[in-house]
Amino acid sequence: MSIPESKIKRAWITAGQGKLWGTKGTYSSVAYEQLPSLPPVAPSFAWMESVPDRNYGCTLDSDDNKLGSLFAIEAELKKLGFQLPEEFSTFIRDRNLQRRIPSCTACVLDLSNAVTELPGFPGSYVVRFMNDSQCCILWYLLFQPLLPVRILATACFIERDIFKAMEYMTEEDRLLEYGEVLKDSCICAESFGEFICRFGLENMIWYATHDGQSLSPIEQRYLVRAQKAERGAGRVAS
Repeated sequence: MSIPESKIKRAWITAGQGKLWGTKGTYSSVAYEQLPSLPPVAPSFAWMESVPDRNYGCTLDSDDNKLGSLFAIEAELKKLGFQLPEEFSTFIRDRNLQRRIPSCTACVLDLSNAVTELPGFPGSYVVRFMNDSQCCILWYLLFQPLLPVRILATACFIERDIFKAMEYMTEEDRLLEYGEVLKDSCICAESFGEFICRFGLENMIWYATHDGQSLSPIEQRYLVRAQKAERGAGRVAS
């Protein structure tokens, strides 16, 4: 069973305080319709040829990455009738591609130990692939029948055992029930290729503007369009 499209939010989770969206917190939510368009995001990652190969303080080529469950995940997905997206399979195996993607919030690639079925939606599954250094935001591949693999962002672990151990609290000061785990989740990208391109560009812009470095044309264009959208429609609250 797929999550009804009317029941799940769409928003981009942008990282870091900076000029891009006028953000002031570690993470902020940006309305999906405000997002600037992206260059073609084919599995070849050709868009990276248009941005400088800079040295960054933190990239997704991290010694803290945990990718040991990759083969088990692939096998489990195959049994369920799914497969990893081509661009994800390429990226997760190529440390040079990972080295090109910075993260101003010290994100790491951290695969789930197993495929997790979504509570309340039998036949739909997630695989976590990235979280930040403090697990404030977690990103999952979302597998649903007859739909493309999209990216789900959430503040809670969806893996049942980790969720239980975290003892998440609601605003009403009660324990969050596992069936409510998707309450504050959102689809943040229609594909992994789209996700890593936007995540990469925004973090590249963050580092360049904080370090006083020149932006490439593709970065400058993205920044200008984001600032124009932010001024015209306002940013969704953090």
